[in-house]
Amino acid sequence: AIKTPKGESVLEGSKLLAVPREAPPGEKDPKGWTLATLLKTAGVDHYEKVLLTDAAGLNLTLEKQDLDPATSIPFMKLNRQGTLRVKIYKKQKDSWQASGDLRGLVRVEILE
Repeated sequence: AIKTPKGESVLEGSKLLAVPREAPPGEKDPKGWTLATLLKTAGVDHYEKVLLTDAAGLNLTLEKQDLDPATSIPFMKLNRQGTLRVKIYKKQKDSWQASGDLRGLVRVEILE
């Protein structure tokens, strides 16, 4: 589910799977999608602050600086159970380091 100030929508799995997969930052093998790709596919074109919630109720709030593709990329891929797993890749000098791990993403909320 994706909740925006304009309303709520659901991004169906079949629609997401139709989107070409991308490689995680620093890798070449396409395994998933960036948060920006997921939001664009759902029709969301403006966001300043995003709240991600997983199946266990854990939250991850991303501010505008966390959404800058030059320094920080939220990346999602399907795990073996068929649920979305989210990692935040942050630029560290010449490489990308993974942090911020949510398993079983169930909700994306645009706060601003």
